[in-house]
Amino acid sequence: MQKVAIFYVVTGKYLVFWPDFLATAEQNLLPGCEVHYFVFTDAKPLPGEDGVCPPLSEKALAALGGKAPAGAPAQNPATLASRIHRIEQEAYPWPYATLKRFHMFRPLLPVLAEQGFSAAYFLNANYLVARPILPQEFLPANQDELVLCPNPGYYNKTPIHFPYDRNPSCRAYIPYTKGKVYVCGGTNGGGLAAYSRLIETLDDRVEADLADGIIAKWHDESQINRYALDTSDAIRLLSPAFCAPEGWPDFPFEPAFLVREKSSWLDVASVKGAKKPEHFLAHKAKAQWEKLQPYLCLARDTLLHR
Repeated sequence: MQKVAIFYVVTGKYLVFWPDFLATAEQNLLPGCEVHYFVFTDAKPLPGEDGVCPPLSEKALAALGGKAPAGAPAQNPATLASRIHRIEQEAYPWPYATLKRFHMFRPLLPVLAEQGFSAAYFLNANYLVARPILPQEFLPANQDELVLCPNPGYYNKTPIHFPYDRNPSCRAYIPYTKGKVYVCGGTNGGGLAAYSRLIETLDDRVEADLADGIIAKWHDESQINRYALDTSDAIRLLSPAFCAPEGWPDFPFEPAFLVREKSSWLDVASVKGAKKPEHFLAHKAKAQWEKLQPYLCLARDTLLHR
């Protein structure tokens, strides 16, 4: 039986997401596997630590379209209390909660190896496990395979429109001439050996960027995309269903992981800071520039052989 680690960061107001994530994960995530939750949190106590799985809330049930998880729990090889590992973690200000993920996870890697874990994943706090996730569709083929998920906003777009970090000074930089897929930051993992290499490398890159006063455009997501471009490890791409936004019309995939709309659960502005309103003409000019910019930058990077 495989032992799988789930890394989950829920500090400050994000604690609101944990009980329903746990309820759906216990019902649906990797039947036949021993799933452990490594929860980085400042919450005391943490729901589920007492071995009692919280019931699914009415709000989460509504997000799932009113369909409650059915059938027996996905796995029960060990008590729930023994599979929840609370790790004391301060609530970083935005955007360090995302930038510092690799730094948070890194000390766990040798522990997981000693304890016989074969795979590890990070999953976003606002996920619900919307349907049974079978081992053969989610777990890596071997220790040297990464498992990543195309970002649902870009799976059907061309690479020059991907929001890669385009700053040559950043270690997440990708020129307009490179890249084939844009993966999301909310679902990533794989074989323990491969995922450990990713975490160690990106922890070093983020810290080096911060020392230079640089923050990647989309934080951990930008760094993961650069790593995916660089790595010699095999990469297994999941369906965008493993990062399916709540309420998107005409989304052509049945959600596997449903991304709850954060603004329905917490005051996002109080966590990330409110954005300044943009003047109408400035907004229009910016939109026009964003349409033209990729083509100009592609021509530039092609001429410079980047």
